Amino acid sequence: AVQPLGCLLATTTATLVLIHHSGQTVACRRLAPPTGLLGGIGRRVSSLLWGQNTAGSAGEGRLVRVAGAGDTEEAAVLFVLTSNGLQKWQLGEDAGEDRLYYEADVAGLCREAVWASQPRAEGSAAWLRLWLLDLSVEQGRATVLVAAVDQNSATPVLQYGLATLRVTSPAPPLSLSSFTPLPGLASVLAEGEEPRQYKVESLETGEPKVNYRESVTQRVPFDYTHKKQSGGSGQFAKIQ
Repeated sequence: AVQPLGCLLATTTATLVLIHHSGQTVACRRLAPPTGLLGGIGRRVSSLLWGQNTAGSAGEGRLVRVAGAGDTEEAAVLFVLTSNGLQKWQLGEDAGEDRLYYEADVAGLCREAVWASQPRAEGSAAWLRLWLLDLSVEQGRATVLVAAVDQNSATPVLQYGLATLRVTSPAPPLSLSSFTPLPGLASVLAEGEEPRQYKVESLETGEPKVNYRESVTQRVPFDYTHKKQSGGSGQFAKIQ
């Protein structure tokens, strides 16, 4: 729900539709980026100032997650994570008041961060296949869960990480605030397999937790002889 405007319907193709009351009826309107001459100029100027946006326009890519602005007064600000990037929307009561602030190339930023987190002797970040898996927005900070695998590796190990970005500005973020690898989730990715889905809220980062710790306080006598003979060379060991 997008209070007090209505409810947002998101399709798997990243098309967003706002369902709202219009008098005595229920109306729908599609959230679409600017079109036409002025919209195109605005997009080109944005690309010149903030870098090329490769996220694509609304309706392109696969929808991953839609999140509100979190603990702020901007109740009508939405963030849309697609398989291509991150969009920031400001919704108004009328269709003409809807505004797409930016489409950030989050995938490109995350790809560089994943590659830098594990230095290699050769290659480049372009070797990585990347997935944007989940999004959480709180207090002006967006956290994106990503997964990546080196497509040129003989043993493709899937690596996960959490990328954070500041999203309070109307301009697209040019860099990540931080990137935290999650080595505990790493796994070998079989051919044709997709990454396992996790939620940002379900992941905890920090120092490893030790369930218990017990110190050795005294010597204990121990004497064991290992013998095994089942054909071929035998095994023998004396352990004390």
